[in-house]
Amino acid sequence: MLTAASCQRSVPRALSLACRKMYATAAPAELKKTKFYDFNVSKGGKMVEFGGYLMPLQFGSVGIIESHKTTRSAASIFDVSHMLQLKFVGAGREQYIESMCTADVKALKNQSGSYTLFTNEQGGVFDDALVHRYADHMYVVWNAGHFEEKVAYLEDSIKKAKAKNIDVNYEIIPAPLIALQGPKAQQALEAVVDGPANFDSLYFMEGTFAKISGIDCRVTRCGYTGEDGFEISISPQADAVAVVEALLQKSSFVDLAGLGARDTLRLEAGLCLYGQDLNSTWTPIEASLAWTISKRRRQEGGFPGSDIIVPQIAAGVKEKRVGFVGTTRRVPRAHSPIIDPETKTQVGVVTSGSFSPNLNRPIGMAYIHTPFATNGKNLHVEGAGGAIPIEVAKLPFVKLGYKMPPKQQ
Repeated sequence: MLTAASCQRSVPRALSLACRKMYATAAPAELKKTKFYDFNVSKGGKMVEFGGYLMPLQFGSVGIIESHKTTRSAASIFDVSHMLQLKFVGAGREQYIESMCTADVKALKNQSGSYTLFTNEQGGVFDDALVHRYADHMYVVWNAGHFEEKVAYLEDSIKKAKAKNIDVNYEIIPAPLIALQGPKAQQALEAVVDGPANFDSLYFMEGTFAKISGIDCRVTRCGYTGEDGFEISISPQADAVAVVEALLQKSSFVDLAGLGARDTLRLEAGLCLYGQDLNSTWTPIEASLAWTISKRRRQEGGFPGSDIIVPQIAAGVKEKRVGFVGTTRRVPRAHSPIIDPETKTQVGVVTSGSFSPNLNRPIGMAYIHTPFATNGKNLHVEGAGGAIPIEVAKLPFVKLGYKMPPKQQ
């Protein structure tokens, strides 16, 4: 039987080992380093490979669960400089972006953004991203990894757009990027911003520019943890470490966190990890992300694979992404088959699995045949030590802490 005590005894070490298996190790010479690499190492960062970079899994003796709880209760800083930041310019930049992804760019206000999916002609997902609209450019943040493939993708698509007389160009922004996440993130940020600082009117997925300790930064209210927070893109010419040090020095409740906590936080929030919960085969509808396609985009289409994706909204799909909770302390792992205990047949596959510090039990996401994808459905995951019982559950697993604008009366 699952109890908090049993989880506390057995899970922390298992969670750390599981994260180490998830993130491969490699010789430093083979991998890229962010501008925070030396700082991360000096703070006890346990470095692992992720997205072609050496990134901290956790820091010193601070465990993943402790970092997770700090983020949920106070605030943590994550080095996310491995993410690919892009700037699109030209009179046709918005037309170009809409031709590549599901975003309704025309509906975005200035200095606001949305989560979106860059799709392929087969209806699958090339990558998920954040797309932000500014008066004179589009700011896009893509996932880490497969850098050369993404650059080739951009070059080819820009060339095709120009052949259609679409005026668009892009540049890669080589800026260090950090994520300040947690319910006290605004308090921490306002303590280091130069001049009068008040972020009360900056809501989720909105951005602005600010100086932090004299350094020019782009600040966007967003994140990958389910908590309130900000992603801070720091001027490439500046001392990026000074921004992190200022945040740590001004607010004693802020701490550093690594990939291990970032993964458990995003999983509790029901957020996808590309390459596990999203790929070039599953469509946005199968991924339970139909909400990323607005009414206008559904009617007009115009993004890759729209002729496949849009009809699925009404017709339904044979399988879809769902959440699940474990009923024992054993954690189902990615790629494990999911079995219907009554018919003994496979009805799905686990895409992400971990231990939830907030729920004190295993959680995960999976793609399951639609007839079995109902909340409360009891299934089994095939594990090395035998069947692992799970129950299909609603996503997200925790209440999201995003700062949303007041509802119109």
